[in-house]
Amino acid sequence: MRRIKKMGGMAAMVWALLLLAQCLIVSTSVRAVADETFTRTGKYKYSESESMASMRQHVREIIIQDVLQSEVGGYSQSLLSVEKQESTIGGGVRSSSMQSITQILAGYTKYNVVKGSEHTDDVYFHTTAEVTVDREATRRKLDEIAAERKKEEQERSQIVQRKQEALEREKAALEREKTALSAQNSMLQQQAELHAKAVALAEDQARLDRERLAAQQSIAAQKALLEQQAALNAQAKALADEQEKMNRAWAATAGAAPMQSGAVAHSGVPANFVYIRGGTFTMGSPENEVSRSGDEGQQHQVRLSDFYMGKYEVTVGEFRQFVEDYGYSTDAEKGDGSYVWDGNSWVKKAGINWRHGVSGQLRSSSEENHPVVHVSWNDAVEYCKWLSFKTGKSFRLPTEAEWEYACRAGTRTPFNTGYNLTTSQANYHGDYPYNNNQKGIYRGSTLPVNSLAPNSWGLYNMHGNVWEWCSDWFKTSYYAECKARGTVSNPDNQEPGSYRVLRGGSWGSNAEDCRSACRYGGTPGARNSRVGFRLVFVP
Repeated sequence: MRRIKKMGGMAAMVWALLLLAQCLIVSTSVRAVADETFTRTGKYKYSESESMASMRQHVREIIIQDVLQSEVGGYSQSLLSVEKQESTIGGGVRSSSMQSITQILAGYTKYNVVKGSEHTDDVYFHTTAEVTVDREATRRKLDEIAAERKKEEQERSQIVQRKQEALEREKAALEREKTALSAQNSMLQQQAELHAKAVALAEDQARLDRERLAAQQSIAAQKALLEQQAALNAQAKALADEQEKMNRAWAATAGAAPMQSGAVAHSGVPANFVYIRGGTFTMGSPENEVSRSGDEGQQHQVRLSDFYMGKYEVTVGEFRQFVEDYGYSTDAEKGDGSYVWDGNSWVKKAGINWRHGVSGQLRSSSEENHPVVHVSWNDAVEYCKWLSFKTGKSFRLPTEAEWEYACRAGTRTPFNTGYNLTTSQANYHGDYPYNNNQKGIYRGSTLPVNSLAPNSWGLYNMHGNVWEWCSDWFKTSYYAECKARGTVSNPDNQEPGSYRVLRGGSWGSNAEDCRSACRYGGTPGARNSRVGFRLVFVP
């Protein structure tokens, strides 16, 4: 008999029980046939009651052993394949088992039943016939089991599907909860930011209220300070004039005493040059100076020799004499003009040169005493050569160190006027005061070179009016190099670069650009309506 493929443990047990039930049916049928035969003939009786019981038990054990030794087909195969195995399931027990049962029954009939009956073959025949299993009943039972199995599978599938759907619903609910929590966190963060802004605004408002109250209380004090500043400026100008008169008197006296910085030189020194006594000073700005730039850092010690600096910037009239006497053409005249500020941006205009003012209009005769503008570093150097040749004396542009030393006039504050610079002290753009101080006026043009009060050494307009060319090449790292060398003497950076140094600020500059330490640079050929120069005399 062909073996049926193995199935799962539970299905195998079901099959075993089913076949056991069939075996019981067989043994019962055997007994019934024997009893009926014996009764019908009246010639056969059991010799003892244990004979049939022993026979049935023996048959049962053979069938069970045969079932256990065979493999039971499972639900992994279709019912159609099971039906085809007629010799295994539909045909009942295996033929070997049938033979054993037949022998047992025959043995019991011949030896355990009362002898003398000629119907022994009938008993054997009927007993063997009853062993045949009802194939149709087995097939129906298999169909029922398959249907129950299919139903169970469907129920399990539905349960799994319901669980999966429940899990999906839970997952969706968690995602919604997560989204809601994220939105809540975002709102809480925004709320915290708004609260911080509200607190900051409240603090700013409180500060403004305090400042407004303080300002209201100090209006009178501010007016008094402005009056005092105006009086001091007038006194400084008067003192400078008196010093100039005294220096002239000393110059006319034999054996004149040693001059101090700011003194007018004795005979042999050109007019309008101020004696600057040499010394050592700290060049550059400190780290805590408001509006300082990086190239002013690395304060370092500088030692300078005595020199004379022009009291004023070179004027339009003086430059006119140079051009007419020397037949000189400036870079603006040789090139394509110069730049003017139109209120919003720099505009280069052809034909603009030293004869023109800040707006590009020709200077009037009343402006001969204004500083010359639209001149380049090259033009300033040529002027120094012409004046040196004409007078037989030596003139040059100041070094950057000489310029700052003369501008400071012994001070170490941002301006030689202290920690602030007003438009009554210098000509700059008054809408942009220093360190949020009170605004001043905006003149929008140059002033005569002897306007406003000079510094304590008698030099005019070292802050504002026009930017002034220096002899040095501009180099951002130059201060750091000087500091590394310790105290430097008479520095003058002539290492070739791209820009020459500009100092002092101008009529269009913010107050912070007029600081004593502020550095700018321009190409040697650059020119515009804010740049001029002053001279140094070398005895």
